Amino acid sequence: MGNAIQFGIYRYFFLLTGLLFCNFSLAQKVDNLEVSTDKLDSYAYIQNLKKGALIVRLRINSKKVEAYRNAGNEDLALKLEAQQKEKNLNMLLAFKNNFTFCPVYFIYADDYNKVLAGEKNGYFVNENLEVDSSIIMDKINYLFCDFGPVFVQAIENQIDPKNKVVTSTPAFQEALVIKDHSLTQLLDPFPFYVKVRFYEFDNAAIKLNDNFFEHLSKSWSKIKKTDD
Repeated sequence: MGNAIQFGIYRYFFLLTGLLFCNFSLAQKVDNLEVSTDKLDSYAYIQNLKKGALIVRLRINSKKVEAYRNAGNEDLALKLEAQQKEKNLNMLLAFKNNFTFCPVYFIYADDYNKVLAGEKNGYFVNENLEVDSSIIMDKINYLFCDFGPVFVQAIENQIDPKNKVVTSTPAFQEALVIKDHSLTQLLDPFPFYVKVRFYEFDNAAIKLNDNFFEHLSKSWSKIKKTDD
């Protein structure tokens, strides 16, 4: 009998410890990845973006290219470089020709830390995909745009359904995705992505531009109703 009671105590302690550990892990996950989905926060994002800038990150696949070269396959390395350059140029021109919501700047993906550090020039890319020190960004407010996967949204905290986080499961692989300063994708109701079909960046840039203006209009309407 004593052994049974002792076993029950140990079992209760073990379960309680496991529960606390799980809650701590969940809290850590939410703290690291949580993005507010409150409408007022979303409206603040879009209004700040209108006064600020969108920074598009261009990828160069340097690790894959280097791996091919180290393996002695120069032809594949050159082919990959050419394909990525063409993709970057198409995306850059799509924004240049179709995106009017706010100023847009282009950087190579690995240089985003220079933006966070407050460096105003020396790494922005021109229409020839060359770093151009004459391009200067003095905007305080900005968001990043990546071409890549969109991840599933999940409600981790059932008590407060506004606490959505990004899971590791991609909903689809190719989209223009809007991200914050920590490169975490934004969530609904912010218009945080547009699918890219068959690398049609023009259509995607137009759609993203339209979505931003529509969301900005909603934010103005909300403020007007609040003032009234």
